[in-house]
Amino acid sequence: MKQAETVTSPFEKNLSKAKKYLAAQGFSSINNLRKDIKIIIPYLQRLFDSTKPDSVEAFEKIIIEDCRRYSKIVFESNFVSDNFMELLSCRYFQKHKEEFDAYLEKVRKPDFKLDSSDQSFEGCLTRYVYLLNNSFPEYLEDIKYSTFQDNTVCQIINNNKMSLQDRLKAVTDYVKKAYHNRTTHKRAIQNTKIILYGPREYLEEDEQDYIYDILDDSKKSILQIIEQSKKLGFYENYTQKQENQFRILGFPNYVSKNIDLTQTPHLLDSLSAEDLLVLNSFWINRYAKELNSYATAVFTLKDLNLLEDIFFKGISSYQEISDKTLENELIKYGFLNYPTTRFIKKREFQAENSNIDSIEGYENHEKFITYSYTPLIDSAKKLYGNEYTDYFNLVLPESQNNISEDIEFFVYLYNPILSSYSIKNLLLQSLSVEFENFQNAGIVLENSKKNRLLLGIDAGLTFPIFEHLDSHSLQDFYLAYNGNLKIPIYDGYNDFISLTGDHLSTQLALPTSQKQVDILKQSCKKKNYPEHSRNTIQHLYFLKDNSRLPDSLVVPETKETKKRLRLPRRYLDLEDNKIYVKDENGAFIPIVPDSPTNLIKEEKEYGD
Repeated sequence: MKQAETVTSPFEKNLSKAKKYLAAQGFSSINNLRKDIKIIIPYLQRLFDSTKPDSVEAFEKIIIEDCRRYSKIVFESNFVSDNFMELLSCRYFQKHKEEFDAYLEKVRKPDFKLDSSDQSFEGCLTRYVYLLNNSFPEYLEDIKYSTFQDNTVCQIINNNKMSLQDRLKAVTDYVKKAYHNRTTHKRAIQNTKIILYGPREYLEEDEQDYIYDILDDSKKSILQIIEQSKKLGFYENYTQKQENQFRILGFPNYVSKNIDLTQTPHLLDSLSAEDLLVLNSFWINRYAKELNSYATAVFTLKDLNLLEDIFFKGISSYQEISDKTLENELIKYGFLNYPTTRFIKKREFQAENSNIDSIEGYENHEKFITYSYTPLIDSAKKLYGNEYTDYFNLVLPESQNNISEDIEFFVYLYNPILSSYSIKNLLLQSLSVEFENFQNAGIVLENSKKNRLLLGIDAGLTFPIFEHLDSHSLQDFYLAYNGNLKIPIYDGYNDFISLTGDHLSTQLALPTSQKQVDILKQSCKKKNYPEHSRNTIQHLYFLKDNSRLPDSLVVPETKETKKRLRLPRRYLDLEDNKIYVKDENGAFIPIVPDSPTNLIKEEKEYGD
């Protein structure tokens, strides 16, 4: 007789998930929480000193308000990935102007309906033309206002007896005689083309508008995140770790202590839109980790009623928290994550699909939305209330263990974390369709797992960027846009493995200064770096000068010749797990058809 399955409650299911996740992380999670509490306490102390609340309850409200403030930083990049996809579409049409008119005719049909969820290449092109067509009347008014200040130009443009071509020629001849400034010539002629020929002639200007928006939003995001990172106390830690890294590499001079982007934001101006997106994705990912550290620390202090002890009595109570207590706090934190994540993602889905009538307390701000958390609180109380209190009263007797109060405080802390990861993922997805145009970018074979891919990107920065992305998220987007799952492979990952076998992770990603370029150039020219750092130093130079191939990226047979050839780009097909290269016609050819690459299976994790 088959044994009946054990029926577990929603509370038991979530509790089991939280315990399994924490067990997979090991003791390091407890250690990290203790360290994070120590880092965060000075920040909270400064917040307390600057606001001087008269009660713990008032201080908790101030913490929530502070959460709202730094949450807004997350959304500086909310439109960057969309703008980047529009930019790529704009650039495509500039190379294929003959296709633009067909798309324009399609979107102008009375029965046309835009499918905003279509992430295919054609869908992106259609969406771009649709948006441009809708916005064009406004652009046209601005152009006419600036161009029609000259009555002669106005009369020529409106002369319906002349062909469009003749009108353009007449304006061109006139402005060259009437105005001496070449910039004025170019602007008047371009504006005339736009007025006469419509949106197709606006593509070049539209490209510049998108680039400006991408650069502006990305710069604001990076600078505000770095500023907040300093306030929280994490930035100095990154600097120290990076200095130690390069000291071990025997290359201490490469680290520039003087680069502070919050004081020298002009250094970002040297980066392309693509490189700035890469840098932005790094700092958003870093911000998500910082906010998670902050959230676990603050949640633990509040839950253990230590805010009053620490800030009103001046007792450093964090030193007295036992490992077991911290472990149970992490389990509680993990437990609350599940219903909160489901709730937030549901609200995001509803908003993306314009189903805002079903969102209680919905408000649309410039770059983000807000909504009521009451439905989450009510649902959690109904689903978990008594069991939650009974269980945590046993393991955390000093806490109140009220599900309604706990999840309300938790959602304010966790919402910006989830949003940070979401925006970072969108940026990486958008960048993935351009991996082929980077000198080196793609999936890191040596450190990717079946559900969680590690992506590597060599951009014009001080260090390569390595970030994780959920495999399904990348697959869905990449397949829709490219029609296949053959994604470029990142080469040279082992250039960043230390003598002890550890990966040299990116501690600080910043624009490379000219001084650093000179150091790399001289070091690679004279080969005065330690042998164990040769691959790393060569690869760092390659980031800034793509003509300087590191030995690890060179075809072995040509190492001793004058012409160094790059290894052929490889591609991993996430559908069959085989590795491919392209032949001279651009067709994909499997390298070893019978030997698929087996990515390690792994349970999905929180965030990154």
